[in-house]
Amino acid sequence: MDVETAFLNASVTEEIYIKPPEGFPLDNQYNCFRLKKALHGLMQSPRECYNNVNGFLHSIYFRRLVSEHCLYFRQDEDGQVCIISLYVDDLVNAGNLREIIDEVKAQLSAYYKMNDLGVVDHILGCEAKHNEASTNMPNRLLRNFYL
Repeated sequence: MDVETAFLNASVTEEIYIKPPEGFPLDNQYNCFRLKKALHGLMQSPRECYNNVNGFLHSIYFRRLVSEHCLYFRQDEDGQVCIISLYVDDLVNAGNLREIIDEVKAQLSAYYKMNDLGVVDHILGCEAKHNEASTNMPNRLLRNFYL
């Protein structure tokens, strides 16, 4: 999934000023604008975007791995597991049941304007292979993965 206008969802936590585009009419004595939202191309934008998505994922009970800050997981009482890999404004969603994946997609789409890019075939230059028959991993493997 891809977050549309991801940088515009994130508020800027620092004081950042920009010059208006050439020819932009100014009705006051100031010749710059203070940014309230991140913009594409701004050095702080990817970090602010990450903080925004990170906060939202925590609010829907995902936990971030300590060893990999772009990998999140959530396990329900029923043993349903969902894993999200986050890369700037792109998310890869995996789980042991199709229903949990669809639920998380709905939660993300309710908060952000998202593009569902379908089943992953390539990500970060790597080819992804799918085996639908092996989607129900034993809980023993899941416990070992999270410990």
